[in-house]
Amino acid sequence: SKLSKRQGHASVDWYRQEGYLPAALHNFCALLGWTPPSEVLTLAELSACFSLSALHKAPAIVALDKLSWLNRQHLQRTAEIGEQVELLQRLTNCNDALYLEQVIRLMAERVHLVKDIPTLAPYFFSDPTPMATEAKVTEDFANIMADSPFDREAIQKALNKTKELNPQLKSSAVIMALRLAITGVKVGASLTDTMLLLGKERVLRRLLRINKSI
Repeated sequence: SKLSKRQGHASVDWYRQEGYLPAALHNFCALLGWTPPSEVLTLAELSACFSLSALHKAPAIVALDKLSWLNRQHLQRTAEIGEQVELLQRLTNCNDALYLEQVIRLMAERVHLVKDIPTLAPYFFSDPTPMATEAKVTEDFANIMADSPFDREAIQKALNKTKELNPQLKSSAVIMALRLAITGVKVGASLTDTMLLLGKERVLRRLLRINKSI
């Protein structure tokens, strides 16, 4: 379809405000009338492989779902996400730029646009509503981690020990119980990476709160 002012998408500013990366827009526009050897390319790569022979005459189709897909690919690759951090600051009222950048990096494989993060992963910015889950699992894990270092190796050891203490549950059930207690949702990025980003104090507070609410 053609871009129309009535659609509200004819202005470059609209795409910028929505959080689309410049690299994704460059990539998307190049694909509208040309068939490159690969779909996901930087501007430098596009310039290097451009060929008039690959141009096609068929009318271009502007599909925002394709642009969103390209944005996700570039979000995982780009080193420059300053504008996306600023966007997330405005959406969450969080002023810790380094923390927000880490959130974006962790969620890059799961969102098409940075503006979707507060909706899909609100637990990075506020404690989730307590949910019914396996209280013994959350208590066991919290007790193990209370006097333990809070790094990747220690978390993995605590997870393994928690599974041993709850042999009646499948490994996936133990992980889900902890995920629900810590994030309030059933799906998300790596639980270990999520815990490391949230930090020990927040993780333990959420785990212990579950037991107090039951």
